[in-house]
Amino acid sequence: MRARLKHLRQFQAGTGLHLAIYIDSIRYSELPLAQVPGNERERVEIAGTTRWRRNVVDCDFKEEYESFSRLLCKVILPPPARDQAGVWPFKDADNREVAFIIAVNENGGEIEHTSDPDALGNYFGANPGAPHYLTPVYFRREVLAKYFAEPERYNVSDGQLTCLSLWSCQIDNDLPSHVVVFLGDLGRDLPYEERLHWRQFNVPPEGGVSETSFRRSFLVQFTDAQAPDLTFRREYVSITRTWERAHGWPLFLPPSPGDSHLLDTVCIPVTNSQVELDVQVELLTKLLVDSLNEKELAARAGALEKGAKGIAKLTGFLERTRFPERQSVIQLLRDLQTLRSTGSAHRKGSAYEKIIARLGVDPTRKPDAIRRLLEEATAALRALRQHYCGTQAAG
Repeated sequence: MRARLKHLRQFQAGTGLHLAIYIDSIRYSELPLAQVPGNERERVEIAGTTRWRRNVVDCDFKEEYESFSRLLCKVILPPPARDQAGVWPFKDADNREVAFIIAVNENGGEIEHTSDPDALGNYFGANPGAPHYLTPVYFRREVLAKYFAEPERYNVSDGQLTCLSLWSCQIDNDLPSHVVVFLGDLGRDLPYEERLHWRQFNVPPEGGVSETSFRRSFLVQFTDAQAPDLTFRREYVSITRTWERAHGWPLFLPPSPGDSHLLDTVCIPVTNSQVELDVQVELLTKLLVDSLNEKELAARAGALEKGAKGIAKLTGFLERTRFPERQSVIQLLRDLQTLRSTGSAHRKGSAYEKIIARLGVDPTRKPDAIRRLLEEATAALRALRQHYCGTQAAG
């Protein structure tokens, strides 16, 4: 069994547990016992928290070996100090400072400062003349690509970045082109390795924090995010809850365990990569088309053609229940399915280019395609919820 020393020692520091290592090793030899010096046939050593005994004796099966030795050993490793745990609520084990760009001088030069919370100012008079703990630090949105790529470990939610139960950091991800984090939060909440990752994407301040972040952080107000991806996630959860509460069956089936990350990884692409565009189209299609509750929709859709699939069943249901915006909703789902079938699921051709052109999206600005699809999807979900679920709140 192999364990990375740093993580093992951090675990000891956080739990306060001693580590006991036991060794029971037998080695066989062709060396006759008579040739083993007497003082080497039995040795016992005791030193601090380490004790071991080695005995060398005759071997019972002489046809193969003449002698064998047995080593019994016990080593007790006490835990490091708690401040070496490296995770909240203990102090980060690696306290090397990482400086971030917080401003520019009169010549356009970058001004940097450490993110160590103990070296920053606050509203109680700490460190006069130092930048404030709540100084906003700006990053390119590509900084989040690492976390979206590993949803089993990281979660990027509305205003929060989390790594399992190890650490969590408040972020402002409600801006179209940047992510903003308070200087003190970078030093307090992110491990050293993560601060190095964020430093690569650090840019000089540009604009201000989002209105959402300002209201939450300084006015202490409950405020919904406005970014299309965060708004879509919120509306999807809302209709999922209210629809089942109102009708007794879900409009969208819950994801399988292997797809539990789908909604959390819906986002506006952070680069102009075709791969990112394809991934997001696939996610939206799975959530909005593949997850439709076909059984319940078919039972309420009236007569359907043989072999009708999810969208056709939803169409029948919306027509029979006289949903006024059915054409736009159905067109959106068909657009998604077409984008997937002609794009991410197969080699791209003229059909793919036509659907992109029909959506009015510049192929050189791929994030705009997802932004528009998210806005249309959110509007469709909101219309469905308001029509079929009345005034029920998401809860």
